[in-house]
Amino acid sequence: MRISRTTFAFIHLTFVSLVLGAAPVCSAASITYNVDLTVGAATVTGYIVTDGTIGTLSTGFSSILDWNLLLTDTTFPCPPPSTRSCTLQFDLTGPQLTNGQIAYNGGDDLSATATQLLFNFSDTSTTAGAFFFETGFSGAVCFDTGPNCLSPAFGAGESLYINQDTDLQFTSLSGTRVIGTASGSSPITPGSIPEPSTLSLLGTGVALLGFRKQGSKQQRKSSIAVVPVL
Repeated sequence: MRISRTTFAFIHLTFVSLVLGAAPVCSAASITYNVDLTVGAATVTGYIVTDGTIGTLSTGFSSILDWNLLLTDTTFPCPPPSTRSCTLQFDLTGPQLTNGQIAYNGGDDLSATATQLLFNFSDTSTTAGAFFFETGFSGAVCFDTGPNCLSPAFGAGESLYINQDTDLQFTSLSGTRVIGTASGSSPITPGSIPEPSTLSLLGTGVALLGFRKQGSKQQRKSSIAVVPVL
């Protein structure tokens, strides 16, 4: 299991944005958004740090400064002859290119307010895309508007894998959903649709062109843990 080759189309959009120049953005101090999601039978917990941009976080990854997302599945079958369930985990950690790990935002569906990080899963326009974190074939989590991200693809929703083809999870979603809540703010019901600014951020993600091309040819360090459930 790996990020689909169609993500190269998103990276191309990033290159075009560099040629055309960047639009003004509303940016302040960095913001840490806490993440606590359930994807299929697995969970994603941790945080995502942005540069404080408020509004649409357009194509690119420059607004994503750091992250730590722990992927956990407590229902994974233990190796034979055991019939118990094991806990399978992988920790996605930033910043960019640390231990071969990357963040990528393609399209105009990721946005932020002072208290929430949001993704529009129902976008069907030409700017629809995906937002994901990945490291080699060891682990990834993706927020997607369609069959753009994981290969084989699922569709609109949240998906993840741990250890390539070993554990693959998916939750179908629609509408604008909260994927992170700023530290110190009151949680708001997921699925609520606030009214963020329409200012755009045209990122500087062209460095991904080389990385994505070589990523599938290089081994990544893995910190996958399989722990029996007592």
